[in-house]
Amino acid sequence: TTAQLRSYTGLAASYVMEFDYSQALFWATEAEKRFNAVHYVSNHGLYGMFLPSHLDSYYGRAMNMVMLASATLGTTKNPEKANKYYDDALTFFNNIGFQKGQIILLALKAQTLSSIGKINEADDIAIKTIAIASKKRMYDFIWRIETIRGINFLKEDKFEEAEKSFRKAANVVDLVSGDLQTDSAKQRFGI
Repeated sequence: TTAQLRSYTGLAASYVMEFDYSQALFWATEAEKRFNAVHYVSNHGLYGMFLPSHLDSYYGRAMNMVMLASATLGTTKNPEKANKYYDDALTFFNNIGFQKGQIILLALKAQTLSSIGKINEADDIAIKTIAIASKKRMYDFIWRIETIRGINFLKEDKFEEAEKSFRKAANVVDLVSGDLQTDSAKQRFGI
């Protein structure tokens, strides 16, 4: 079951990153069915004593909820239909104390909004995400989000704003690149 859950969530994540939201929705839905069953049994008064829960199960379900929310948003183009899943994912992340969870969630939400053409909504989420990431000193997220903002500004022919976003991304890359240990990681940051 654990291998299945990880595989299905991994497939959903891969499809979200490729913007193939219908496939992502299929795999995230299948994973959620299994997560629901596992969590029902592990939280059951009688059966739960024989099936201990682990934090990684809650982390995995939270990540799957983010993928399910993004896939729902990508296929329906309706943020209201996706927000329940985003909210549930955030609850799981908060319950296990995973601080990066909120930033991952918001970054993927901004990316999905951007991919479906809701540029202004994506930018609002991106600005909020950058503020949270800065406050928590999670700078590696900032360059990615600023890059998304820059690309969106280019799509709208807002060249000055795009340049500002790309410069902010580059400044963060300069800040954190000393922490990168492999050449491939440095190259990815450079690109």
